Amino acid sequence: MALARPSHVMLNDDSSTSKPSSPTGMRCDALLFYYVVFGALHETAHVVTAAFLHVLLFGRHHFDAFLRGFFADGFSVVMFRTIFARQSVVPLSLPLDVGASSDVALIETLIRHSGWMFSVIAAVTLAYYTYRHWTKLSTKPIAVAAIITAVEAVWTDLLRLPVIPLFGPTSQYHAGITTFFCGNFGLIVINSAWTSKDNGQHALDLLERMVNVTMMRGAQSGGVITYCRSKRLPVGVRSRVVNKKRTDLSKLIRAKVKRDVFDSLANSFPSDGFVPFFSGHTRFATSSKATFDGTHPQRWTPPTNRRFYNFGIVPDRTVAVDASTSTSFSPFSKSAPDKDFPRLVRTEIYVTHNGDFDFYEQNGKTCDLEVIQKWLPIATSAALPATVDSACIAGFIDLIRCQGCFSLSARYAVCLGLPTSKITEDPVAANLPSVNQYDKVASLFEKELDDMLSGGETLETISSDEHKRQVLAFKVTAKL
Repeated sequence: MALARPSHVMLNDDSSTSKPSSPTGMRCDALLFYYVVFGALHETAHVVTAAFLHVLLFGRHHFDAFLRGFFADGFSVVMFRTIFARQSVVPLSLPLDVGASSDVALIETLIRHSGWMFSVIAAVTLAYYTYRHWTKLSTKPIAVAAIITAVEAVWTDLLRLPVIPLFGPTSQYHAGITTFFCGNFGLIVINSAWTSKDNGQHALDLLERMVNVTMMRGAQSGGVITYCRSKRLPVGVRSRVVNKKRTDLSKLIRAKVKRDVFDSLANSFPSDGFVPFFSGHTRFATSSKATFDGTHPQRWTPPTNRRFYNFGIVPDRTVAVDASTSTSFSPFSKSAPDKDFPRLVRTEIYVTHNGDFDFYEQNGKTCDLEVIQKWLPIATSAALPATVDSACIAGFIDLIRCQGCFSLSARYAVCLGLPTSKITEDPVAANLPSVNQYDKVASLFEKELDDMLSGGETLETISSDEHKRQVLAFKVTAKL
């Protein structure tokens, strides 16, 4: 939660005197001092409220994660931001994958309103005390500073308006901006030296730091997926760990990635312009146990060779005839003949996400997660890898991600794309084709497409023309 505050007050100052004062007789140095103090106390009220709610929601054992998130930018930066910039960045680790939106709004509201309520109470108390004991309120800098801070707090926290121009720089942004954390993180390594020098220490250092910050969202388990080269072919390398009672998840993930990727003799990062990336997730298991199979990244279907056409999915525009003869890391080799051929490509899909998958609507019918968990193995011919809902999201991505492959496209159409498509836990009622049947349909599409390509068409002209696609479909339908 970022709460914007003006950083200074414009005051008349006479530098020629040792005790500067305003025309009303008020000492400006005292006023400025108390203004800074009440601003810092105001921001502290936000932080204390957030810390209390964090412990109340997750327990005292998660307080360390809150502190790591709050001081993620460093102690000196946090102090400067709180005292002089009059801002507080509060890490709110509410489990969004199970919490309702109303619960999220309630937590954010409590943190936001705590600041202005504290400032108003302090200002009213000091103003009343000043009124009872002194006659000239304007000459008492402590009360005036408290009132100015209270006005700012009501303006920004309660009314959620831009910073008041009178007391500080104008801003086009509204106060009360809230940042929630989802547990996902990613790293794209553009400089290849970060993975090739010192056994990847630079990349591992940054990866550990990212995991450490993301742990404020959840630190019971976590994992990372990246792609390397193994036997001249791209393969996904997934590193997952379950945290223990007295261990640091960020260090466990770093060590696992180091063993699986950088210390492995079988895997390596290519040096032919490939840009490595790492994608991961840390988890707080709120609706299930923190188990290894429930840890992200999730994968539904094991790695499978599929026949793909190159519709521009990857940068190279030429296609290799056979994966076994390709020497390039890319699935589509630059050394292949200039002709549109399908080729075998190792296919594997990994998912890291934050959110719920409780139901799916298909042709006007709502299917809950239990039915989906029984239907997906029927539709994909792959066993349920884990009982968590994240695994089913990976299964649906397997069904939806089908561009360039006729067998996967036919499966998508039958399972999700037809008016008669239905999700059911009964294999007989589902009446779905087998993998071999999808492959036979795909072979018909490939043969008819090859005939059209031999006639002078290209993949680009066919894929961009709806009429030509319909002609292709009609030719295949006539042979079924």
